[in-house]
Amino acid sequence: MNTNGQPSELGPLAFAALGIVFGDIGTSPVIALKQALVVVDYSANPAFLMGVVSMIFWALMLVVSIKYLVFITRADNQGEGGIFALLALLRASPSGSAGLLDMALMLALIAAGLLFADSLLTPALSIVAAMEGLESVTENVSHWIIWGSISIVIGLFTIQQFGTGHIGRYFGAVMGLWFIVISGLGVRQIIETPFVLEAIHPGYALGLILDLGPIKTIGVLGAVLLAVTGAEAIYADMGHFGRKPISIAWFSIAFTALTLNYLGQIAWMIKHPPDAGASPFFDIVPSSYMIPMVILTTLAGIIASQAVISGTFSLARQAINMNFLPRLKVTQTSTKIRHQIYIPKINLLLAIGTILLILTFQSSTAMASAYGFAVAATMVLTTISFSLVGFHIWHWRLWKLGAFLVVTLPIDLAFLSASAVKIPSGGYITAAISVVAFLLMWAWIKGNEHLSMQASRIEMDLELLKDSLESRSDLVSISQPAIYFENQRDDRTKFAPVSLLRQIQLTHTLYEPAFIVHFEPQPVAFVQEEDKISHSMITKGIHRLVISFGFSETPSIAPLIRWGIDSGYWENSKNLVFFSIQESIRRGRHDRMAAHIRYPFTFLHHHDETLTRVIGLPGMQFVELGMPIYL
Repeated sequence: MNTNGQPSELGPLAFAALGIVFGDIGTSPVIALKQALVVVDYSANPAFLMGVVSMIFWALMLVVSIKYLVFITRADNQGEGGIFALLALLRASPSGSAGLLDMALMLALIAAGLLFADSLLTPALSIVAAMEGLESVTENVSHWIIWGSISIVIGLFTIQQFGTGHIGRYFGAVMGLWFIVISGLGVRQIIETPFVLEAIHPGYALGLILDLGPIKTIGVLGAVLLAVTGAEAIYADMGHFGRKPISIAWFSIAFTALTLNYLGQIAWMIKHPPDAGASPFFDIVPSSYMIPMVILTTLAGIIASQAVISGTFSLARQAINMNFLPRLKVTQTSTKIRHQIYIPKINLLLAIGTILLILTFQSSTAMASAYGFAVAATMVLTTISFSLVGFHIWHWRLWKLGAFLVVTLPIDLAFLSASAVKIPSGGYITAAISVVAFLLMWAWIKGNEHLSMQASRIEMDLELLKDSLESRSDLVSISQPAIYFENQRDDRTKFAPVSLLRQIQLTHTLYEPAFIVHFEPQPVAFVQEEDKISHSMITKGIHRLVISFGFSETPSIAPLIRWGIDSGYWENSKNLVFFSIQESIRRGRHDRMAAHIRYPFTFLHHHDETLTRVIGLPGMQFVELGMPIYL
């Protein structure tokens, strides 16, 4: 998919963006105002209602339109967005100091943990909130809502293995219909109460803040935050469509539809003060259209969930390629769109977590108490990370950086404060999930550093290897090209791989030519085909190859096979034999690794796919040689 936004493609790309990018934020009218009425019962006060919608309108304007679409989306890495794209930009900067990179790494890991927590809550909240529309049709359906939601969740995660290519084309059409319908419902109410259009004036928002005072304002801000959840998806999914199509979709359709629907909801409530626990979104739907609306809302909720799930897969692959997570099996579900992937273990984890959240909270209102903290915290971290890029890479002047922070950071911190007060009533679950995800990634990073130190004790300098091979007369030469993979993640260019040393030690044979292969992640999204292979000669018969790949790519030996054929080293892949090391984690007599690192690292290492399985080597052509590692 071309993300450059050519004029002939802007329309289709913008339409497609409706189904992926704006699925989450597009369904926010279902729950946002309902939650505001739960926090502060001012439903009979027109000034309160006008003030709340004014706050929502300006939150959408300042956070989504200005912060993300005007500023944040400019920080792309080959068109890719997301917190790891910001980290990659800082890593690639020649002016980046060790302290800056350490801080950027911590920010990225914390944000990744928060986004994982959000990926559990979004499907649960979106689907349950949609199913609760059945309460407007009939009574005593609470248990059906829960089990119906769980059934939809099971179906949603089951179809992930088949990819979204076949059904993804309908996402834009469904969300296009969704925005048309919610716009129409809003306009219908606005026509009868046109003065609600005045709510877009910021004076209503400021007046409400002054009237409520700090404590109640914080509570209302927690509900307003629900209206901008999904803003981070705009940045994370930028690589799918491009900045221009996303901007066109937002300003021409999504922003307008959301504003009209929120105005329509308060127009209805001003004339018909709702009962406690009422849902103003479904209240403005004519009774004869209620069941079709529930179906459409459920479909929109599923699409919102799909966008988050796909984003989590992309985030996980980036974390794997940057060595923040163990290697997991990644399946490409589309031969045309490189972003469409499926990670079975992540999918299972998301499915179990989502179902547990539904069973725990039982309703969208209770779930909303846990929702928002991850989103607000991620917004703060994104603002800080973007500021680092602006200052250290773009060399912004202090006044420009200060102006950006003065506008964005107070809003982010206000939302974070509003969500933080909900931690005792459910937000602690989000915080706990985020902390666990962060600690697992941190343990994996530190554990691999320990493994590299252990492996270095048995490595041999390449110069020594050359001298050793030349002096040995007992080696049997085999005229067959062999590939040796080093299982360590860091690039130890001065050392012979353990796989080569172990093979010579155990078999007393030397394959010629021999190729030492290292997979090296690059701080870019995608590496051009002509730049994927770097070749150097170590000594006669022994070569070194570096296969480069971007953080949004899956490592593959396909470039290696093509290079060897083009260079005349082999005719096809069937001529090759592959060797790699399989690490065997063991506990030593004296623990060398701290317990809080050792236990999670051992758990993660158990789920780490070997390099040979990740890159899909033919089963009859590779040999794994064991190497014990003591922790």
